[in-house]
Amino acid sequence: IILSVSTELANAIRACCQLRDTLYLVKQVGIMSTFDNGDVPATWQLTEVDGGHGGFQNSIATVSASAPALAENEMFLLCDFGGLFIFSGTVQPLPLTWKIDDLWQTINKNALFNITIMLDPFNQIFYILVPVNGSAQANLLIVGDFTEGLSWDNIKWTTYTFPFTPSSIAMLNFV
Repeated sequence: IILSVSTELANAIRACCQLRDTLYLVKQVGIMSTFDNGDVPATWQLTEVDGGHGGFQNSIATVSASAPALAENEMFLLCDFGGLFIFSGTVQPLPLTWKIDDLWQTINKNALFNITIMLDPFNQIFYILVPVNGSAQANLLIVGDFTEGLSWDNIKWTTYTFPFTPSSIAMLNFV
């Protein structure tokens, strides 16, 4: 039994994330929510949360609520054409990338699906791999250091380029 969402293919669900007891479904443009009502998923009610922001499979980054000591839990980061946003039930109005908006605007809008974000909550850094300057493939790594706070005015930004086109980024923890 599946959850059925009526949507056109061009704006289909690209990613999902659970915060508290709510499942958020992220489309290319738009965010919907639903929750388990105790019945089969086909009976779960869908609610549109945001019609202006969206994302893709690798353009959201989460912090697990199972790590309650982290101040960043109960939210996720969302990259879209407008910047990097905090989502905690609603999209925060000002993007975290406000200070680097001129750089963000160089992202190829036809290749937004190639954005990848990874969040390291323990070191308070996130990494965003983006396609810029007309490239269809991600070719710039943007690093945000939020040790002084997860807000647009406290993040310190760094960028990295490579002599090759990276295909993805990932994080691993070796104990």
